[in-house]
Amino acid sequence: MFFAGIAQGQVTLITAVKDREYRVGEQVTVNFVLRIEGQDLVQESPLYLPDFSKFQVVGNASERNAFIDPAKKIAVNQVVYQWVISPKNPGRQRIGSAMVDVSGVRYKTEPIDILVRENMAPEKPARQEGGQVHLAMHLNSKNTFENQPVVATVRAYSTDYNKLRNVGKVHWQAQSGVTVTPVSLEKAEIEQDEESKMASQVIAVLTIIPDKLGEIELNPVMAEYRTEQKPVKLFTNKQKLVVKTLPGKAPKTFDQIVGRYKMSLTGKNVRKKVPLNKPIDIYLKVSGEGNLSVDKLPGLLESDDYTFYKPKISTELIDTEMGKSGVYTAHYIVVPKKSGMLSIGTEGLTFFNPKRGEYKEISGKTLIVEVQEEAVGSNTAVMQRVNDYSNSVLQTVETPVLGTRKLIIDRDEGISWSTVLGNFGIFAVAAGALGAGFYYFRKSRAKVPQGRDSALSLAETERLLRDQQAPDISADLEYLSKLIREGNIEEFFKTFYTMDFEVNEFLVRKYRQNTAQYLEDKYGYSLAQRYAQLMSRVKIEKYSPMREADAPAYLLEEAKDIFSQIK
Repeated sequence: MFFAGIAQGQVTLITAVKDREYRVGEQVTVNFVLRIEGQDLVQESPLYLPDFSKFQVVGNASERNAFIDPAKKIAVNQVVYQWVISPKNPGRQRIGSAMVDVSGVRYKTEPIDILVRENMAPEKPARQEGGQVHLAMHLNSKNTFENQPVVATVRAYSTDYNKLRNVGKVHWQAQSGVTVTPVSLEKAEIEQDEESKMASQVIAVLTIIPDKLGEIELNPVMAEYRTEQKPVKLFTNKQKLVVKTLPGKAPKTFDQIVGRYKMSLTGKNVRKKVPLNKPIDIYLKVSGEGNLSVDKLPGLLESDDYTFYKPKISTELIDTEMGKSGVYTAHYIVVPKKSGMLSIGTEGLTFFNPKRGEYKEISGKTLIVEVQEEAVGSNTAVMQRVNDYSNSVLQTVETPVLGTRKLIIDRDEGISWSTVLGNFGIFAVAAGALGAGFYYFRKSRAKVPQGRDSALSLAETERLLRDQQAPDISADLEYLSKLIREGNIEEFFKTFYTMDFEVNEFLVRKYRQNTAQYLEDKYGYSLAQRYAQLMSRVKIEKYSPMREADAPAYLLEEAKDIFSQIK
C-alpha cells in the first residue's frame, strides 16, 4: 500500500493506492481518508478531488464514521472516499492532489505517480517500412453506441530512443461509417519500458464517431518517418469497432445527437418595452459536449406575431475526448408585428447521454417581451412641435438692434525724436544681451558632452525598469482565490489568462523565452509539461458547460505550484 498525505495536528488527509504498477484497463482503487479530531474543527468544503480525465471512472463510494477515541478521549470524525478508476493509456500517469478546507485552513495531499503498462505487446501492422520504428493504434473502447465518440491513441515504438524524434506528419484516410477528428497532434513525452527496453511516444490522439451499426474495420493511421534519403510511410494496425444500437426506445424528436447539452434564450434590451416593428436582437445558446453540429441546432418557432431572419451562427469549440465541447450561439433579428406581451419560442433539443445511458429531452425555451406602439414616435412629434414653435417666435417677434459708436483718434502730425531715440536705445541693449546669451550657450554646449552614451534618458530608464519589473504573481493568485470564494468563475478565467499573458510577456522581455521554454530550461521537461497540461485544462474548463464545482480550485492549486517557481 502506498500513501501520500498530510497530517497537521488534529487534521489528517491521505491518499492511498495498493500498487504502483498497473495495466491499461486494470482497475485502480484509490482511497482518500480524511480524519478530524476534536469538536472545535469544522469541515468547510467538500473534498476537492484530483483530475481524473486520464482515467475511466468505474465507480465511487464514501463512508463516514464518528466516534470517541478511547485513548485521547476526544471526538473523531473520519470520512473515507473510495474511487475505482481505470487508466486509459500506458505510461507514467499521475493521480493528483486531493484538498479540503477545515476551519479556514486548506489541507492538500501529495500526488501519486503510477506506471501503466500495455495490456499486451503492441500489434505490429502488416505494412512496415521504417525498420526499427513501428506504429500502433489503441482504442479506449472497442464497443460503443452509435454516434458516441471513441478515443484512439496513436503511439510510435522503437528500441532506439532517438529514432522516435524522426516520426511526424500523422494522416488518416476518410472512410464511410465514421468521422475522425484530431484532439491533439502534439507529441507527448517519450517513455521507456524497463522490462522490454522499448521506447514509445504518443504522436496523436483522435476521436472516432461511428454513424452506422455493426462491426466497422477502421483504416490504419499513417505517419511519416524521416530518413536521409526520403520520408518513409508507417502504418498502424487495423482495429475493429463494434457499434451497438442505442438502448431503449428513442423519442420521436431524437436526431442522433449523443452527448450532454443545455440551452438558453436571451435578448438584448428586452427588459424594457420595445417599440413595434423595430428589430430585436435574440440569442439562442446551446452549450455542451458531444457530436452536435450546426445543422442540428434548434431554431426559433414560426409565429404570426413576429418575423425573423436567418440567424448568424458563431461557435466557441474545442475538440475533446467527448467530441466537440463548447458553445453554439445563434443570433436572430426578430421584428414584432403586434403590440402587447410577445412570446418568442424555440424548438426543443433531444440527445442521448452515454454516461447515464438515457435520453434527455430539453423543452423549448420561451422569452417574453413587452411591445408597445410607437412611443418613440410620439416623443419625436412633441419635440417637432417645440421646434416649430421656437421657429415661429424667432420669425414674428421683433428683436432690438444694438447701436454702435465710432472711436475717433486724433492724428498728431508731429514726430517726437526723443521718444524715437529712447526706443532705439532700448532695442540695442536688448539685442546685445540676447547675442551674449546665445554665445555663452553655444560655448557651454561645446564643452559639455551630450552624455547620451554615458547616461540614459528618462524615457529609456522608465522602459528598462518596466521591462525588468516582474508581475506580482502572489497577488494575482490571491485574487484568483478570492474570486473562487465569491463564486465569480467567469472573472476567474479572465484573470487567469491575464496573469498568464503578463508572466509570458515578462519572461520574453527578460530571458527571451516564453513560459514553457523558461520552465523547461530552468526546471526540466516535467514542469514544462505540467504547465502545458494546466493551460489545456484551463481552456477545457472555461468552455465546459458541465464544469465540476471543484475544478477552479484544483486549477488554482496547480497554478500555485507552477507559477511560484517563476522568479
